[in-house]
Amino acid sequence: MFQSDFVILARLLDTLGVMVQCAGAAPNSRVLARQLLELIWVTRFHKEATVRRSSLLSLSRMFVALSMTPHLLVQELQSELDDLIAWLADVKQHD
Repeated sequence: MFQSDFVILARLLDTLGVMVQCAGAAPNSRVLARQLLELIWVTRFHKEATVRRSSLLSLSRMFVALSMTPHLLVQELQSELDDLIAWLADVKQHD
């Protein structure tokens, strides 16, 4: 699925991003956001630009959802923050 069905994968990422954003401050939204981040991490260097764009869009929706409670945003992303910053800088430069 990660190579040939990239359109479905991109739509899946978009849909999961919307679900995380809609979950907002629900009790289990942190678990959903964490799982989405793991999927984003796997797809962030996909060869298709559509999948990479969907990964970025889902990440932004996750930020919006977790920003409703800023302490959760820092708590959930503390360990990945340096890697996220490096990835976003790379995207800015090369994509």
